[in-house]
Amino acid sequence: MGVRISRASAVLLVVQLALVSSVAAKYLYQRRTCPRVWTRAAADAPELVMGRYLSLQLTADGCGSTLPSAGQAEFPRNPDGTVASPQYKVRTHTPIQFQAILAVEKVRLVPIHLPQVTEPRQGQTVSVWPGSGCENLRVVQPANF
Repeated sequence: MGVRISRASAVLLVVQLALVSSVAAKYLYQRRTCPRVWTRAAADAPELVMGRYLSLQLTADGCGSTLPSAGQAEFPRNPDGTVASPQYKVRTHTPIQFQAILAVEKVRLVPIHLPQVTEPRQGQTVSVWPGSGCENLRVVQPANF
């Protein structure tokens, strides 16, 4: 005598396979379309109406990016005056804020400066403090987690 599968068992098997396959397809889609990156963040405790969240201020690496003005960056120099490293420090007396889009390049969160922005919603606001290095640019809008 062989094992006999009832119609209800076959339907249940198909439904369970469809559920598992849909979850796997969702994760595969997210892996392809949502870039993942590790970055430093500073924690903040926001007071939101929606409930308890941890608000994170993300740190971006701007060493491959540009500031609004080249005169705001100070590059290390060789004895002959050539630039020794692309890692600059900010040499202004006030914080700098500019609009940028965030991208993932070589597993780093990188702000790409938007020079001609008409609306603040076209990008993220990125700030940098005087004397800080190019690897310490902060995304102003917090990410709720």
